[in-house]
Amino acid sequence: IVADANGHVLCPECNVKILLGNGGVNNFRKQHLGSKKCRTQKAKHMDEAARATQTGLQAKLTSFFHPAPTPTPVPSQATPPSLIMSTVAAACHDTAGAAEDAALSATACTPATAMSSNLAPITYGGGRGGASQERTAMSVLKRLKDAIKDLPSSIPSATDTDQLARFAELSLKSYVVDSEARKALDLKLTRFMGIGATAKDVALLVRRGSMGMDALHDYIKDFVLEYEMDAELLEGKVNILVEAMRIASQREEHNAIQETQHKESNGPPIPAGPVLRVPDALAPSNESHQHATPEARPQLCAGYSPTLPTGCSPHSSYPFGLHDKWSLPWDYETHHGALVLRVHACTRIVASGRCTACKALATSTLLKGILWRIEHGVKESSAYLYHGIGGLIKLLKHKTDLIDNFRLCRLNDARKLVGLEGVLDTQKKVLLAVSSQSIPRIDRVLRVGFNRGASMQSILLMVQKAADGVYRPKGFDERDNLLASLFLRYGGARLANMTARVFGTPAASTICKRTNIPILAPSPSMPTLSEVTQNIRAALEAIVDILAGPSEGPCHAVLMWDELAIEQRPRVETDSTNNLLGFCRECTKDTSLEFSSMEDLDVVFDELEHGEVHLASEATVGAIGLLSADSRLYSARPILASGSCKRESARDHVTLLQTTINAVNSQKALTRARIVSLASDGEARRGKALVHLTFKSLLSPTSSIYLSLSTLSLMDLHVGDDDITADKDYKHVVFKRLRNVLLREKGSLVLGVWITPALLRRHLLDSGHTLAHVQSVLNPADKQDVELAYRLERDIWSLKSLAEDASKDAAYAQTRDALCAFGSLCYHLVFPYICVDLSLSEQLGHLSSTAHLAMALYTFEDAKSRFLPNALYIDIMIMIKNVFFCVAKAKVDMPERPFYLILLGTDRLESLFGILRTMVGNDANLDMLQLALRVTGTTEVANILAKHPEWDRAPRRLHLPTLTRDAQAVHGADHISPRAWRGSVVPQDVTLATCWKRGRRFIEDKFPFTTEQLRTIDETPGASILAPFGTLMVKPLLTGESSDTSVLALMDDNIEEPEVPVTLADSTVESDLMGEGLRTLEDAASQAEWGETSATSKGASFSNQIDVNGKGEIISKARALAQRFKYKTTSSSTDRLRRVQQEPRYMNGGSASIGPLAHLQEGPRISVTDPVASLVRCDGHVFLCLGEINNIKFNSQAVEEVLVSVLHEKAVQISYQVISLIPATDADDPSKKCDWRSSRLLPITLTVPGALIHPINPLMGMREAPGGASTFFILDSPTLVALASTLHDRVMYTHARVVPSIKPSNDFPYHEPAGKACFVAEGRHDVHESMSLCCPQCLPEFRFDASNAQRILEHVGSHILHDSSVDRTIEPCGLCLQSWGGCQIFLKKTKGQNRNLGILREWSTCANFVKFSYAVAAKSTASSPCSNVPLICPLCPSNSPAVWRYNIQAHFARVHPSVPAGTYEDLWRLDDNELHEMDRVWKARAKQVEPRKKKQDVCNLVISEAHSSRNAAQCVWWTASSGESRLTCI
Repeated sequence: IVADANGHVLCPECNVKILLGNGGVNNFRKQHLGSKKCRTQKAKHMDEAARATQTGLQAKLTSFFHPAPTPTPVPSQATPPSLIMSTVAAACHDTAGAAEDAALSATACTPATAMSSNLAPITYGGGRGGASQERTAMSVLKRLKDAIKDLPSSIPSATDTDQLARFAELSLKSYVVDSEARKALDLKLTRFMGIGATAKDVALLVRRGSMGMDALHDYIKDFVLEYEMDAELLEGKVNILVEAMRIASQREEHNAIQETQHKESNGPPIPAGPVLRVPDALAPSNESHQHATPEARPQLCAGYSPTLPTGCSPHSSYPFGLHDKWSLPWDYETHHGALVLRVHACTRIVASGRCTACKALATSTLLKGILWRIEHGVKESSAYLYHGIGGLIKLLKHKTDLIDNFRLCRLNDARKLVGLEGVLDTQKKVLLAVSSQSIPRIDRVLRVGFNRGASMQSILLMVQKAADGVYRPKGFDERDNLLASLFLRYGGARLANMTARVFGTPAASTICKRTNIPILAPSPSMPTLSEVTQNIRAALEAIVDILAGPSEGPCHAVLMWDELAIEQRPRVETDSTNNLLGFCRECTKDTSLEFSSMEDLDVVFDELEHGEVHLASEATVGAIGLLSADSRLYSARPILASGSCKRESARDHVTLLQTTINAVNSQKALTRARIVSLASDGEARRGKALVHLTFKSLLSPTSSIYLSLSTLSLMDLHVGDDDITADKDYKHVVFKRLRNVLLREKGSLVLGVWITPALLRRHLLDSGHTLAHVQSVLNPADKQDVELAYRLERDIWSLKSLAEDASKDAAYAQTRDALCAFGSLCYHLVFPYICVDLSLSEQLGHLSSTAHLAMALYTFEDAKSRFLPNALYIDIMIMIKNVFFCVAKAKVDMPERPFYLILLGTDRLESLFGILRTMVGNDANLDMLQLALRVTGTTEVANILAKHPEWDRAPRRLHLPTLTRDAQAVHGADHISPRAWRGSVVPQDVTLATCWKRGRRFIEDKFPFTTEQLRTIDETPGASILAPFGTLMVKPLLTGESSDTSVLALMDDNIEEPEVPVTLADSTVESDLMGEGLRTLEDAASQAEWGETSATSKGASFSNQIDVNGKGEIISKARALAQRFKYKTTSSSTDRLRRVQQEPRYMNGGSASIGPLAHLQEGPRISVTDPVASLVRCDGHVFLCLGEINNIKFNSQAVEEVLVSVLHEKAVQISYQVISLIPATDADDPSKKCDWRSSRLLPITLTVPGALIHPINPLMGMREAPGGASTFFILDSPTLVALASTLHDRVMYTHARVVPSIKPSNDFPYHEPAGKACFVAEGRHDVHESMSLCCPQCLPEFRFDASNAQRILEHVGSHILHDSSVDRTIEPCGLCLQSWGGCQIFLKKTKGQNRNLGILREWSTCANFVKFSYAVAAKSTASSPCSNVPLICPLCPSNSPAVWRYNIQAHFARVHPSVPAGTYEDLWRLDDNELHEMDRVWKARAKQVEPRKKKQDVCNLVISEAHSSRNAAQCVWWTASSGESRLTCI
């Protein structure tokens, strides 16, 4: 579609000229094509064409009764005239040839003459139809086909945007009557060529190729062969098409000639020859051509050169950017400083001057506007595209001057403010301190105020003086009251009063009188039944009338528990219990927390100092959540708050949970609630307690839900009392923990492929995601970001399969298939919770697909925990099981009430925690008393926000998108709540068995491998979703069982972070004086808040004052407690938020990681997914191993690539997955030069130093497969043998001992068809000898058993203690006896809950380093007496290397001589048993104990000598008589 000079285009559908306007061609396609106006015009033209065709047919019928005219003979063929011929070429022709050329040139003057000269005679039979007519019509098509073949290659090929392309898409339809077919064909051709179109018009549409004229010919041919076509119907249009192709061919030839002449314009003159004659079809229809002489030489169109104002250059004045915004119908160029414009429809060849289209630019309104702006200037408010380069430079200079002017003004203002100095009064100090949000500053002002004797009221009065307001009484509606309640709960009374003055909402006192929020009674120790029962009554008091409504049947409820970090600070509650709060429930069973005298306080703090009791570091909050769509009911309501120090056993936690359950069941008359599930997050201790409560027995056949659930194949039917089940929070399981699995360094094993973060990053980048996006979703810094987790899982399930893409190798495609399977698991697990259009049946179907796919992947090649951590797999299945059980209970108890899946789990309790943190502020911490005061107010806030969700916006890190069925975001939706759900979720419309089977069938159809996996599980006795191998993966607590270990421990869910040396935290003893002012204010504020809130509560109230010294000095109990607690030694952070997180006061930032500097150096690199070669020990031998890189680490930091030149550095570590090699066939390599090919990735991932890696660049092979072409690597034996030899020679002393070991299998070592193991790495030097460790002191040589590190420590430690030849002043290493300067050991904190010490191998430099358990080696026992381990010197800098225990005394003497010897004597003092046993070890040091060989250590492999690296120099290829290439050894 090309626009003319005035911006008009000819519509290909309706043949009407349309003005493009500023929108260009795209706007024309969107607004006009297919519009009502276009369709009307198109129908009108079709009717006219049909009428013309009908008239022609009638004329043919009437002509039958008249005598046929004698046809005039027409030549069958004609040769196109030669347009230009040089003198030399003309001399080569004879006289007859020259005459013929002249004659043909004369006949080419008019299109009619040329057309008649090319038409073949057509003879018609006596009647319609028959072979004669078919042959005649086919002869017309033959002429059309011949003309298509003669098209020059310079004519462009058709694309899908050309009009001819429509014929390639059209299919032949069936017509009952032949006349209908003729009419349809005539309409199609008329629509393409246009009514009244000439050959010159059609020549512009001619295109080559299968989508061009060939498609048109084939379409007409199908009609001729299928129906009885009249040659007369085809003759006219075929003649026009043939003539159009001739005109197009001549036009292309002339263009090529003129371009050649233009290029040679500076060369020698063209010899005289025949004069160029331009056919009329190509000649421009302008006046200059009409008056041109026949001998005038055609020229190129000069274009239109607009006149620019004086001093204006086209380079700086013309707005080139407008061509990007608008579809301007011309192009621009410059010649010798002048601007030249050419329209898109320029004919290029004219007799002289310019063509008519280019001349028309002088009248173009668009061009006139551009020239007017060049002459008169562009407004500053106009878009930048309207400016030329010169105009943009002027704007930039102007804005630069303005910025400089503003900077000077700001500098002058700053200089004026320097002199404003003075002393602030107390009121301004308080105001500035509060507005600055600086905790130390606020604390200092408050402390000074209290030290001067100011009361709390006077302090607050000074702050309130900063704001003066006017009270305006008015009547308030419900909206005003709810808003005021939000202000009061979120910001306190002060904010509520401020908004009352500014916005006219009710004041804080008014809201307090109208609402009565009960206080949650916190439990000072282990919660009792009476305490929880009291809290239940208080929490449900406001909704008792709603619960007692006319609805029939019980209301289902979920009990949920979660922990909230609190500040370790004791508080006192004097309203109802007179007890101390803030101590852990685990350790206060035998301790009285009553605060009646100072002696009670002293006893408690003495026990605290001796470690008998502990301060609570977190609070366990229990809540009840009703499964109801009523916004007044479904918010979680806290009923329990108890402090914990994280030392509670699972059995004690069962007592806590059972107490809560009993309390709720005891209030059924009030609540009418039936507990259907017990919900928690992924916390391991509670997970084991929930198993004990919900896996008591199998579901009874007499249960009302048995019939619905017993038909679900592989469903686990274990339940607790009243058929209760456990549940897990879907945001923790589905998003956070599933994302953390993907971010693990070792990755996840899916279908035999290790999916590591590096591999995932590579595939996401290859699929089109930006680097910034990929780095964002794979950032392990924030493991709690739900939105990041969703985006990562969405990106994975959006990856496309590579089944039909043969450009990728087999390993890459295998990895993509594994990612697609994992993405499908994520999709079916996530979609039921975020798609508001799904019905309850569809939600259950998705969860069924998740369960069956997870089982198949978990059991595939015994992946087990390598696919998903056992704890995560268990939690996913428990969550899915609970959904089906809850729906089954709803079908029985409340079948017509909607069931909302999103109300399960602990998400509602997490929402209350978010509101609570917002109440507290940015310094998000509180103690037990503050928690009790404010947590119940969160329920009121949650109810208000549920009624008015438009007032709130969910936190970004917890926000989930609301999607429709086609995965489109719901406009304006910010919360996923029952009110937002649009699908049908009525339980009575659901059949559980159908949903369960439909989900399995969907997975089996999409992933065929799951059919066999699930069939195997079906045949396993006792198998279920929680017992895929027949054994239940969870175990209830048994009597006498140790509860310190949990089968649900989330060890594998941790993300490995960069390891840095461990440092010693500040242990100086000092008083925590910072924060005294703030704490005093908090005590007074909370005391006042507690008193106001509990003024209407029943029961006796205790005195809040106490005599501190027995002499009548009376102070508040809160003040006495604060003074007593401030003398407790502490080294925690003074930042309150960091103190809650138990961080030390002085944090060490650690050293920055140094990257591989790949961006600063040039050279070959290896990156993730590259193939490499390495060495592996297997069954006593070292073999060559090929693998695909899935992770690269440099200085413990994951990187994308690394230079090959730095592979030998210790900082480089490579992880790769082993590639299987199998013998190649002739189909794999037709050249028969390569006898090995890659097969697949094995489920084996190895991590080795970079020095053991050798990059390879193998050949690629391709083979057709049922699912598409498959690619693979092909290699030859000599190359592999040479690789094994090269790697063997590079193995040094330190590298040989880090060669990894794997067990032999059917896939490795690589073996030939006869079964012999291939590519063993052998040579002159024995690798096994270099792998062994020897004592550097013993003679004769004493070899160590590297597998028993404790014996090495004992032997070397005996040298340090008893060998007189060892100088202890040099601090010899406990492994190699080198001095402290030549061997250094660094320590790190290990993973896990205890965070024990371990060796940081990457930073340590010991040559004899062996891996050992630090915790075991540090303790001296009878079987392992040596306790010589590296220790951290308490006086050395934090980044210093560790010192061995046997050398610590010498270290103090050398480095810290001024320190008294007895101060740190405990570090090096050894007990008598250790000294005695070490003396025994010294005396028996020469006894060499040979390690016992295990049965599996016996070598059973048969080695192929022809493929051994010892024969690397002797391996040659020879060709057998049969033509087969073979390997042999000389």
